[in-house]
Amino acid sequence: TEFGPVQVVGLTTFVGLSVDYTLHLSHAYHRSTKPTRRARIQDALSALGPAILGGALTTAGAAIFCFPCWIFLFVQLGVMLFLNSILGLVFTFFFLSPLLAVCGPIGD
Repeated sequence: TEFGPVQVVGLTTFVGLSVDYTLHLSHAYHRSTKPTRRARIQDALSALGPAILGGALTTAGAAIFCFPCWIFLFVQLGVMLFLNSILGLVFTFFFLSPLLAVCGPIGD
């Protein structure tokens, strides 16, 4: 197989989408003025949790329309976008959030 322009666009898109949700939650955690780790992650999740969830669900929902396409490239793109969104969401809420609550930085 060849690594062409379609693969380059896909790679840059998927790398950007992979870090999007975790970056937003990490930034909200860092900007929180709460004194404890638990309070900071609760603050970050209450501020950005619905937006992150909405963004992931709309991206995954839009990707579903690529599943029945006749052009295999669009099917592959849809599957990758769907899985990338769902996995990014799962890792943000079920890995990063507990990790920040247990050993996230405190203070500036």
